[in-house]
Amino acid sequence: MLGASLRELDDGWDCFFGKWNKLRLTGEDATYFHCRSCNGGDHQDFENGPLEIEHPLHQKHSLEFYQRKHSLKLVVNWEKETRECFCCDEDLAEVFYLCRVCDCAMNIACAEKPPVLYIPAQKKWHEHTLALFPRRASLTCNLCALADSSSPIYMCPPCDFVVHLKCLNLPHVIRMSRHPHRISFNHSFDQGDRSCSVCRKEINNVYGGYSCIKNGCLYAAHARCATQSNVWDGIDLEGEPEEIEEEEVEPFVRISDGIIQHFSHEHHHLRLDECEECIFYIECENATHVIYTR
Repeated sequence: MLGASLRELDDGWDCFFGKWNKLRLTGEDATYFHCRSCNGGDHQDFENGPLEIEHPLHQKHSLEFYQRKHSLKLVVNWEKETRECFCCDEDLAEVFYLCRVCDCAMNIACAEKPPVLYIPAQKKWHEHTLALFPRRASLTCNLCALADSSSPIYMCPPCDFVVHLKCLNLPHVIRMSRHPHRISFNHSFDQGDRSCSVCRKEINNVYGGYSCIKNGCLYAAHARCATQSNVWDGIDLEGEPEEIEEEEVEPFVRISDGIIQHFSHEHHHLRLDECEECIFYIECENATHVIYTR
């Protein structure tokens, strides 16, 4: 395919698209490209790499072949928002296909693959087969709770279940850098007001998200917020044994009101005495050992 249009040398891509000259012959409407490196000798399969394609995941407009700095077809700079491939959610390569109207881009490898029309039932996410929704639409994803069109959408119409293709790769159990416990994915939350501990915005209880696995801990986060690269290390801990947390040892044992047993003076109890000059001190009942505390 397009890769066959390139000749790989020790010093990199010699027959690279950036070295092609665009030209038109007098009296002809067709556009031609001339390779300055090989004069076309290494481009026998170039006809298999069209500069404009129709793709089933973006039927509204055609996709044009782009180089990151210049378009081979229009030779214009492209500085829009898209930086990830619509299909695989990976960073765009040096060359890719782009719809400039919708700002929808695909890496060449993804554009060449036929789209997956059905995804078999997965116990982790949904019990029924999911079908590709053939249009780029803003439908609310049941897993991430976002209504964006940044990824192909799959759905189960009988269950009213909608999911982004990239959300099917969400981890089940993770540890975030800003919380001491593991958090796990929930398809929904119990009734009650709660906010995301990352972005501080409200969490919609009917959609998915993450919550702490420890009883009594109310930590929760949106699916996309919890899996950002600046708070998550990218490791799914599902099936991994949980780390043994060291028990916090209190420095003293409360014996009675105002009386404690402190680790630094175990042979006698200490009592809390009155404040003098805004300093509390704890004094041994039978000795002169004193602990000051503000």
